[in-house]
Amino acid sequence: MVQIDINKNTGNGTIVLKPNNSATWHFNVLIISSLTLLAFLIAGIFLIQGLWLILPFSGLELIMLYFGLTGLCARQY
Repeated sequence: MVQIDINKNTGNGTIVLKPNNSATWHFNVLIISSLTLLAFLIAGIFLIQGLWLILPFSGLELIMLYFGLTGLCARQY
């Protein structure tokens, strides 16, 4: 959310940026699980064809998605 306040007397303004927090934890779990299923299905098809290197990168991508959605990589002050 972006909040802009401008003082009409002095002309000074402030801009406040706040996270929207629109997704619930349940929705994040649904997103992670559906993308995990899809990614490993596609990686499994490539694994059957002999392209095994796609599997670890698919897992790494999903781990980074998990960290991004849960906020574990963000510092809390």
